[in-house]
Amino acid sequence: MNRHPVISAHRGLPSAELFTRLDELEKGDRFFLHILDKTLAYKVDQVRVIKPEELEQLQTYHDKDYVTLLTCTPYGVNTHRLLVRGERIPYEVAEENGGEAFDDEKNQGMPQWVKEYVVMIIAGILLLVFAGRMFAARK
Repeated sequence: MNRHPVISAHRGLPSAELFTRLDELEKGDRFFLHILDKTLAYKVDQVRVIKPEELEQLQTYHDKDYVTLLTCTPYGVNTHRLLVRGERIPYEVAEENGGEAFDDEKNQGMPQWVKEYVVMIIAGILLLVFAGRMFAARK
C-alpha cells in the first residue's frame, strides 16, 4: 500500500483520444489500468481542479492505494489541472465490460463528421479528374 502514481496525458488532440474525455468521469465511476498481463480496477473517489503548483493533492496516504489521472484544463486554455483520483478496488471482468464511460465506438480518435468530410473531398477531386479527362478526350 502507500502508493499514489500519477498518469498524465494530453486531451483534445485530433489524432488521439488520450484524456480528452477525462472530465466526464464522476465520483463513483470506475476505470481500469492494463499493465502487462494484469488489470487493475479503480473507483473514482475525488475529482478536483487545481493550479499547477498545488501538488499537495498528490501525496501518498498510509494504507491507501490511489492512482490519479491528470490533464490540463480548461481545454484550450490549460491554466489549471484536472485531477481524477481513484482508489484501488477488486477487479472483476464483468465490471469492466459493463461500464460505458469510454466505450470503443465513441473512442475512435477522429470524429465521424471529419471522416465523412475527407471522403467527400476525395470523391470531389476524383470527379473533377474524371470529368477533365473526358473533356480532354472529346477535343
